[in-house]
Amino acid sequence: MKINILKVMFSALLMLFLIGCGNDKPTLVSSDSVSINASDAQEEVAGADDSAENPKVSYVYVHISGAVNMPGVYELESGSRLYDAVELAGGFREDAKEDYLNLAGLLEDGTQYIVPTKQEAAMMAVSQEAAAPMSHYDKDGKLDINLATKDELMKLSGIGETRAQAIISYRDGGGVFDSPESIMNVSGIKEATYNSIKDQITANGG
Repeated sequence: MKINILKVMFSALLMLFLIGCGNDKPTLVSSDSVSINASDAQEEVAGADDSAENPKVSYVYVHISGAVNMPGVYELESGSRLYDAVELAGGFREDAKEDYLNLAGLLEDGTQYIVPTKQEAAMMAVSQEAAAPMSHYDKDGKLDINLATKDELMKLSGIGETRAQAIISYRDGGGVFDSPESIMNVSGIKEATYNSIKDQITANGG
């Protein structure tokens, strides 16, 4: 009897062992884990889309000085205009020459923009006029042959470098043109040449 019981128990243990060894069923991955992984993937895709739609913003640094209320260095987004920087600098002072600079111009990184006062702008205009070369044309656009430079003379019809230099040499030698026709006193300038330039010249400076 004992032997039979032992056989039954042995057989039962053997079956349990065999069943356990044959269980190849894979371990189940939790649905939470799958959901988290899917969520991460969606966030990465969304992040990539956001980067494409919203590129990284760049900035410029400019120095605003002169007739503004708060001169200094300011940071603005690339593509900003000068009027944006002036606003950040507290706007114009009462004595500012507001239209001196192009307020619609794009800001350039590392640039200083100086807003002059009205008095400073007026002084700069006078200096520029003084530095500009004097024109030797009258109000009718005719060139004064008593004062014209070599380059100006060479702009006349038929007057090349040689004839222009001859006119200069004539004047340097004490010659004065008392009328446009008197240009024919210069060696090498004949009536044909005079006729080609007579409507372009005057002799007022003599």
